Amino acid sequence: MADRLKAHFPDTEQLAHLGGGTFVCVNASSARADTETRTLHDDVTRRLCAVLQRRCREIVAEIKSGVACYPDDGHEAHELVQNAEAALKEAKTSANAICITASR
Repeated sequence: MADRLKAHFPDTEQLAHLGGGTFVCVNASSARADTETRTLHDDVTRRLCAVLQRRCREIVAEIKSGVACYPDDGHEAHELVQNAEAALKEAKTSANAICITASR
C-alpha cells in the first residue's frame, strides 16, 4: 500500500504512516474545493483497491478512510489528524465496505 501511495504522491513529504494500516495523505490547496477533494479521494481509493498480484495470488484490499479539511475540521495539524481519525472510526463502523468520507 505504501508503494501505491508513493506512486500517486511522488513528493513523500505529503505522506505519513501512523502505524498498522493507517496512512496520512496531505493535499495542500489555497481554497477548500469539495470537488477537488472528492476527486483526489476517489483516485487514491481506486489505486489502493486495485487487486494485488503476489506469488500467483490475488489480494484484494478493503479500504476505509476518513477525511479532514482545513479550516472546517481544524486549524492545527493535530486537530486535523484527530478529526480524520474520528471520520475513519465512523467509516470502520459503517456498513460501507469500501470507503466513506466524513468530516466533523
